[in-house]
Amino acid sequence: MDVMSSPEVVRSMPGGIPGSELAVIPRAGHGSNLENFDEFTRKKTEFPEKLE
Repeated sequence: MDVMSSPEVVRSMPGGIPGSELAVIPRAGHGSNLENFDEFTRKKTEFPEKLE
């Protein structure tokens, strides 16, 4: 869990940014790119493909 931003706060953010979405990365907190690199990279790669 990310101790810097609660799940409740984070879930409210995508609604204010057009085209955004929330990506939950298991076994990771605020440093998701370090804590679960493979899943972070997969989600980061998939997102732009959805915009095309």
